[in-house]
Amino acid sequence: MGKPLGGICSVAIDGQRYDLRGDVEILGDISREGVKGLDGVHGYLERPEIPGFNMTISDSGGLSVEVLKNFKDSTFNLNLINGKQYILRNGWTENQISLNPENGEIKLEFRGVKLEELLSL
Repeated sequence: MGKPLGGICSVAIDGQRYDLRGDVEILGDISREGVKGLDGVHGYLERPEIPGFNMTISDSGGLSVEVLKNFKDSTFNLNLINGKQYILRNGWTENQISLNPENGEIKLEFRGVKLEELLSL
């Protein structure tokens, strides 16, 4: 029997669940960049990155954009259909919120201090 690999997921911020539309990206906390010289590849540079999530949620009538843009020191939980869970701790709303009233979408960027990945058993 096949296992689900992707698709359905949910998000909660400080325990409050939001209507997740899509465009979910999970951003890790390390980046690597190759280093080359005239004589070949020398190795790579490793740098810390600010972990986070990008996503689009649905704009329900009771949803406050003011609340969304003021998240600070918050906990973000992303649960995937394959059983994985990602927890972003001490997080905040990054950049300007993009609201599209024509299709009822809000694009959000969240960043935080620590991203934990919990694997399914």
